Amino acid sequence: MGRCFPADAGWDHPRIVYLQHPSDPIAWWDPDLALRKPDWLKEDRGNDALASMNYSGFRW
Repeated sequence: MGRCFPADAGWDHPRIVYLQHPSDPIAWWDPDLALRKPDWLKEDRGNDALASMNYSGFRW
């Protein structure tokens, strides 16, 4: 597990933690997804992502 720092560590600037899960579509969102299939669908799926997931963008 990651390191924990005390609340009074005196950071100079804000810290941000970004969590993502393989099946979380929001973590992978990009406006270009409306027009083109994402490259990450070519990669192996995460253990909690369905193998049947497919791309269905806008069709003109």
